[in-house]
Amino acid sequence: MIPRIESGLSNLNRWVRAPQAAGSGTPEPEKIARKSIGEVTPQIVNPADYPELANLLTQFGAISRIRRKLMTLSGRKGHVVLAKNTVGAADHKGFVYLGVDFLKENQDDTPTIAGVMAHEWGHLVSNLARHGYDHLTWDEIFEIRREDEAAADAFCGRNLPLMGYSVEPIVRFLMQDKDKLGSHKYYTPEVRAQIIRQAAQTTQDRQSFSKRLFSSAVYANPYNSVLIVA
Repeated sequence: MIPRIESGLSNLNRWVRAPQAAGSGTPEPEKIARKSIGEVTPQIVNPADYPELANLLTQFGAISRIRRKLMTLSGRKGHVVLAKNTVGAADHKGFVYLGVDFLKENQDDTPTIAGVMAHEWGHLVSNLARHGYDHLTWDEIFEIRREDEAAADAFCGRNLPLMGYSVEPIVRFLMQDKDKLGSHKYYTPEVRAQIIRQAAQTTQDRQSFSKRLFSSAVYANPYNSVLIVA
């Protein structure tokens, strides 16, 4: 059931950031770190300008639920920012950018949104952005970025089953437009799909093993159940 949307969008969660003036408690767009070298910084937008997405952003909306699950599983807090010029992005300051065009096209496809958010959360737990690049060649930088993207895909694959989602929707999303998603910073969509599926299989194997090893009457095992709420 879609939560009731209050008039004026006053019920949007405060963790959904909108650009505001200095001193307001919300960082201005230029103060949010660039995602990575050589990429266009996502253009931050105000959630109030996109009322068609309000149902995703309420306290019990899909993005809110996914965010709580990811924070519980990763132990890492993230602030969601709506933006243009991106599907999803993250920076080392804990901001996760979600593209408004992507959300409008997939607002009824919660598993795909969860897949994109889980991938970006994988970047939040990465230490890559904390290191300098000045001593590296461009080839070395691109290789490091590919490995970091692969690690984020693995994080996504490991955690989606624990959140109650199949990995197949995000795999289909990766495969649907190879020209747009392929670049020097990613492995091919086929390789990325394999990483995600293998990571998910690892989680599922652990779930099966824990069910055989531990009785449900002994204690709650994290691999025995799906994280429905957080």
